[in-house]
Amino acid sequence: MAPETLRSMAINVGLAFAPVALGLLVAAALGGGKRGPGRVALALLVGVVWLAFLPNTCYLLTEWRHLLLSGHWSQLADGGADDRAALLSAARWALFYTAYSGIGMLCLILAIRPVDMALKLRGFWRGLLGLLLFSAMSIGVYLGLIERYNSWDLVMRPMQVGHTIKHAVTSPTLAISMGVLAIALWIAYSAADVWAVGLRASLGKKARNA
Repeated sequence: MAPETLRSMAINVGLAFAPVALGLLVAAALGGGKRGPGRVALALLVGVVWLAFLPNTCYLLTEWRHLLLSGHWSQLADGGADDRAALLSAARWALFYTAYSGIGMLCLILAIRPVDMALKLRGFWRGLLGLLLFSAMSIGVYLGLIERYNSWDLVMRPMQVGHTIKHAVTSPTLAISMGVLAIALWIAYSAADVWAVGLRASLGKKARNA
């Protein structure tokens, strides 16, 4: 793998972990105790930055395109029927990209769950917030994957980004595609959330019985 590719992957993973740290800060600002104006302002400020970087998590799920569209990998996969070494090499690449995308899904869950739990404790309507959040994330993936914007373009080129978003949400084809992605991300997060609650309950039960 070329050094430029490895560098790009390292940057993508770093950007995916950024909202995890930011999510913990938002949750801390929203946490227990009485909230003063300063804490509310901090939660809003960090929350905006958190939301801007959040699509970098699920963006890693789209990195599979580099493998699937790779002529080298296609040749390995096609030659796998007669060449065991080629088959193993193709499998290693597939496992590598599975892990790479898995990091993105893990970061997505770790970035959202602390904020989700903090909002739950504060009695916010999580259904509406979930709809808005995952819709914004799907738009962010479109901006990064298709339009090639970065998170900081929201500050550097806000008007241009705004016009692009307007075009995307008013185009039926794009709007439907982003809606499907938003629902898929919401379902994936909800499933992971149920699993996390079940795991925590199971570990707590084992600890009590020990």
